Amino acid sequence: MKQTSRTSGFTLVELLVVIAIIGILISLLLPAVQAARESGRNAQCTNHLKQMALAVLSHESTHGIYPDGGEGVWVRRSKTAEGAPNVAPNQFWGWSYQILPYCELTQVWALVDDAAVANNAISLYYCPSRRPPEMVMNVGNGPRWAQLLPRGMLDYGGNAGTDCPQIRDWGIRGHGYTAPITRRPADRRRLPKGPSIGLQQITDGTSNTLLIGEKLMNASKVGTEDLGDDDAGFAEGWDFDTVRWGCYPPAPDIQDPDMPAHQRRYAAERGGFGSSHPGGFNGALCDGSVRRVSYDIDFQTFMNLSNREDGQTLVLD
Repeated sequence: MKQTSRTSGFTLVELLVVIAIIGILISLLLPAVQAARESGRNAQCTNHLKQMALAVLSHESTHGIYPDGGEGVWVRRSKTAEGAPNVAPNQFWGWSYQILPYCELTQVWALVDDAAVANNAISLYYCPSRRPPEMVMNVGNGPRWAQLLPRGMLDYGGNAGTDCPQIRDWGIRGHGYTAPITRRPADRRRLPKGPSIGLQQITDGTSNTLLIGEKLMNASKVGTEDLGDDDAGFAEGWDFDTVRWGCYPPAPDIQDPDMPAHQRRYAAERGGFGSSHPGGFNGALCDGSVRRVSYDIDFQTFMNLSNREDGQTLVLD
């Protein structure tokens, strides 16, 4: 008698069960993969801050003072009679421009044309958790030379202190009188000149004072030519593109595509520190160390961290 062979295989139910199990495993693994990627991006961001802090300390070792915050976007880069860039305290572009020679970027710092300097996306100045290095077109702020030009951006702000409740200017929330990064006014008849800040002026101790931190931003509009605090970039002076203030509590990046870029409420919210990282932002202290600052930090403690001379000793977790 002839026997017929029966081909074995999976039933539809069995296939569905296998697919469901695979889906569950992927859903369990995905958060771990994302966490590992964020850990790597956070480590890179921390390294960026470490390099910037060491550049600031090298500037202080060379010139006896920290790089300062310069003047606003309306002022062009200041130069010597021979055409070379000035250094602090006589440079109206801020700290992120002034440290370029100490980041092995002297060739960018020394470019003759201001627009050519701004037209550089410096990888050190971007947090990889937020975005890759990119250029943003300046569409309407500052003098004519600064408009309609692609500019390299900056995801980090110098600590401009806590003397800000009385200031209501767009993009400027205080003058940095209590900060390691202080304003360098162009018109010293209208605005008093603050002291040059070196290690000796950090009277609270360099390990107790914030130097540079990640900026709070509207992540949904980053790179869209529609952010007042992300259009002038690193090549300018005293403005919330380059400095942030400790009189606002730190917070995670805003996700609001409908928030008008030039709303006054928006200016206030964007005066502070924050990041695209979960839990807190990374900050470099005046001794060159880098710490994670929690979004849940006590606000008074954070203000003390942002003030170089309030006499408070801090304990950061």
